[in-house]
Amino acid sequence: MKRRELMKRKSAISSSFRSVDFYVLLLCVLLRIASGPTADFSYIVIAFYSLRGRRQAIEALTLSFIFTNLNPHLFPSASYSDLLRYFVVATAFVSVFFRRSESNPIRFDSASFILCTFGLYIIVHSLLFSQYATISLLKSVTWLMTMLTAVFAWKLLSPLDFVVLKNRFWFLLGAVIVCSILVSSMSAAYLPRTNFLRGVLFHSQALGSLASVVAVWALISAFSAKRPSSILLILGLAAAYCVYLSGARTALVAFLGAMAFALVASFFRPTGSKAFRFPGLKDGRVVTVVLIAMAVSLVQYDRIYSAIVDAFLKYGSDFQGMSFMGAYTESRGDLISEMWSNIIKDPIMGIGFGLPSDLASLNITSVFGIPIGAPVEKGVTPIAVWEEIGVIGAILFLMWLFAVSLRTLRGGGVQAAVLITIMLINLGEASLMSAGGIGLFQIIVIGWLSSKAESKSNQKGAAAPNRIGRHIRPPQFRHGAPKHYR
Repeated sequence: MKRRELMKRKSAISSSFRSVDFYVLLLCVLLRIASGPTADFSYIVIAFYSLRGRRQAIEALTLSFIFTNLNPHLFPSASYSDLLRYFVVATAFVSVFFRRSESNPIRFDSASFILCTFGLYIIVHSLLFSQYATISLLKSVTWLMTMLTAVFAWKLLSPLDFVVLKNRFWFLLGAVIVCSILVSSMSAAYLPRTNFLRGVLFHSQALGSLASVVAVWALISAFSAKRPSSILLILGLAAAYCVYLSGARTALVAFLGAMAFALVASFFRPTGSKAFRFPGLKDGRVVTVVLIAMAVSLVQYDRIYSAIVDAFLKYGSDFQGMSFMGAYTESRGDLISEMWSNIIKDPIMGIGFGLPSDLASLNITSVFGIPIGAPVEKGVTPIAVWEEIGVIGAILFLMWLFAVSLRTLRGGGVQAAVLITIMLINLGEASLMSAGGIGLFQIIVIGWLSSKAESKSNQKGAAAPNRIGRHIRPPQFRHGAPKHYR
């Protein structure tokens, strides 16, 4: 059985990086970084690529996230990226929900039903109560389409496609981490007049948020295996290093909090449970890395502590001498106070989905006179949701998040740690409800987390892929299976 499982895993990995689709993805990347005109054309290519299947839909959304958030000082800008990314979302949605599949039809579970109820409420709220209905309606429809696409695309995949997509998804995110470190010697890889690394992405906060999720996924995945993968260990350490270089305090707290949560949960897990079981910590390579890190930390404690304080707590002299919580309150206090003032004015209905706390600061982006976006910066996601769509919307949001958390816990320790990371990020940056920026990446991850448990259960009765990728169904017997098949 172990040899058969190993053959299946090798077949899935081979299918991930040796198929025609993988070379199409590489072609899209080359088009995006070649020139301005080809950068716009790359969005059109990935949009039509998404129509090939549900797996391709998620791959297209992932590339759309990376393409839209590339560093404009390192790569050519796409003139119509703000408009074309909606085209990618639309084609991915069509690919997922307008595809006939008798063997795996679309079914709504409790989490999906709450998600649809929540999304429809936001749309109706945008039409009836938003102070800028056009912007709120655009953002609400885009968010619901993107979230439904991510959730059901992952959920409806075959076992082989699920493994292929997971490999490619984390490969693309890992490539962002590696490329960001490779360009770290260039001045364009840093925010102007700072030493905060943004790498190949447009902002250090985006790199920090992405790197924290990748670091938690890679390290917890490595620790969960009896023989940890050297690639995962290196990727996890590289991503954690990017979190430090980015200067993103929220990402640092999310990374450390998720790792601490996983470590504590490993001591209190139920007997016989495989979740939060870390046999990889006994591996010699892991022990060596941990001992070296502890030795360096003890020898260079003063220097490391000063570097962390300088990088994450000061931003100059404003936060000097403050604790993490003090710096958090100081940096997010104005945003939270503005949101609370709007909540006090109208706690039931809110100001409108996707609108800033100060409506006078609303900056609408238009193409051909058509509004296509309005960037908004807010702090704590639950408070932002309450401010925008009222107490009813906030309750529906928490119900959906609770349903996602229950499904994620069934998937294992890796999934739970990744979800904790995203939750902690959204306590400092309200990004989950935005499908345009870093929120798109989080939405895709939420789709993976929501479907992980179901995809595992589907494999029990589904056809198992053999070493060449074909599906072999168990034999059918008219009068019951013989004993050796039971």
